Amino acid sequence: MNIFSRQSGLFVLALLLVGSIIAAKAPAEGKQYDYVMVRRAGYDIAISGSDGRYEVRNIKSESKHWSYDEGPLFKVVNEFESKGYEVYSANTFSTTNSLCVLLRKPK
Repeated sequence: MNIFSRQSGLFVLALLLVGSIIAAKAPAEGKQYDYVMVRRAGYDIAISGSDGRYEVRNIKSESKHWSYDEGPLFKVVNEFESKGYEVYSANTFSTTNSLCVLLRKPK
């Protein structure tokens, strides 16, 4: 006598398939990140981090123009990328003529 008939075997297989699909679609634990905001306004670059760190760098000596030369900003962004951060978002604010870059890395 066979305990599992063909129909009950297919039913169990279907349950396992549905269960694995539900488990795969379930949200994983939320990742936590360390964030850094780099903001350029005029000849200043402000750096603030989610750890409470804050710093302002004056770039007048290395910038060719107070508004158009973004080279010093990219240099700071590259510093953080070399530390494992990735660019998460970037915004320009025409009213203040500034550029903000948000970087993050997993904790």
